[in-house]
Amino acid sequence: MPRRTLALATAALIVAACGAKSIFVHTEMVSPSDPEKMLSCTKSQYDSMGYKVSRYDQDERRLEGKKIRRDIRRSEPNFYRAYELIETQITPDASGSTKLTLAGHSFFDLRTYQGPTDQEQPASDTVKADLARLAERCGTTQLY
Repeated sequence: MPRRTLALATAALIVAACGAKSIFVHTEMVSPSDPEKMLSCTKSQYDSMGYKVSRYDQDERRLEGKKIRRDIRRSEPNFYRAYELIETQITPDASGSTKLTLAGHSFFDLRTYQGPTDQEQPASDTVKADLARLAERCGTTQLY
């Protein structure tokens, strides 16, 4: 009987872990504007919000921007800094409109004996507000 109880408990934990809520923020929008115009709008908004483009793929129209949060301090000896990350993907639709996919993440950059380690945190209010601002300025119709 103990084996069966252990198996059921393990299965329950696996189901709970798989159904766990995501810690990042995600949204998709549709706009009638040209993909290139949306890409330039996104880039300019990154700059105005203090994000530096860390990855850029012109062919796939993907952007990733990082903003260092100097206002967050922790008493952990391994803590180095906190940062926000916004990922943007722009894809043309078959209907002639453009789809804007946004994802916002918050990270702690830790310095451990294994080297630099990024630890994702629940999305901060700052990254949520920045995503909303980016969506408002560059997207029009929210899908979900």
